[in-house]
Amino acid sequence: TVWPLLAVAGITVVGTLGATILTEWRAARREDAQWKRQRQDRHEEDRKQQYANLINILHAWQSAVDSTRANIAGLDPETKDTEPEIDVRDYWPHRDAARQALAIVDLFASAKVRSLGHSAVEAGEAFSDNIKMIYVVPATELDAASKRFRESRAALTDAMRDDLGLQPEA
Repeated sequence: TVWPLLAVAGITVVGTLGATILTEWRAARREDAQWKRQRQDRHEEDRKQQYANLINILHAWQSAVDSTRANIAGLDPETKDTEPEIDVRDYWPHRDAARQALAIVDLFASAKVRSLGHSAVEAGEAFSDNIKMIYVVPATELDAASKRFRESRAALTDAMRDDLGLQPEA
């Protein structure tokens, strides 16, 4: 008569132990999944911030060069006896900031975003270099360099939106 009690007790112990192990295993899986989601969310947020940083730097760079160009174009022709001194080194901080931001973006961006990022920085360098030749280079060439820079920034922004799964700009 003891054997049935021992059998029931053994089954109860094994069942309780099995249920405990199963519960712990499921809790560990939920915790791992939650940790993985949090890590992915942080990664996505970092990516968004780095993309926004690069776009902001490129925008500031183009604005600075366009501003110089507009200021020179707005000079009174009568007072324009001497060509204003334009030092492209004034734009080097923008160039350097763009290169540094791009180096970070290169770590995690898609191949398309990396390629378009490099194209945008190169377009910015070309536009900055051409601005010093404002009296030599035809206005159409400066317009084309500015347009290339603007278009490369727009293409980069679109690729970044796509890379992040965001809706295209309306």
